[in-house]
Amino acid sequence: MQHIITATKACAVDAGTDHGMIAEAAVARMEPEVDQWTTAFAVCADPTRLKLLIALHAAPEATVTELAAAVDSTPNAVTQALRKLYDAGITEPRTQGRHRRWRLIDRRIHELLHHVAAPHSDLHPEHP
Repeated sequence: MQHIITATKACAVDAGTDHGMIAEAAVARMEPEVDQWTTAFAVCADPTRLKLLIALHAAPEATVTELAAAVDSTPNAVTQALRKLYDAGITEPRTQGRHRRWRLIDRRIHELLHHVAAPHSDLHPEHP
């Protein structure tokens, strides 16, 4: 299936290759991170939260009001979604005067957003 998605030619299967051992080794290597990736995918499965993450990726330090406008939602709904993201260790607020400014802090989510081509802006900090 991967060759269909990536438009590359499928590799010829070597009858001497132990696919089972390779598959087991791959799973064992990722086992310590499976729970964290499961959480990341579950967070991104909700359309409102995914939109918020995309907005925060492009505009870190946005306020609830700014985010609500960006995702076409109410400030109350955005606050509740941000609370869930905060509780999951994915976002964090910073108080500035009367406003709370939110930013994305989870590396896995940041990487996932890059894989789905979430846009950057001049507000997005430089990184490799």
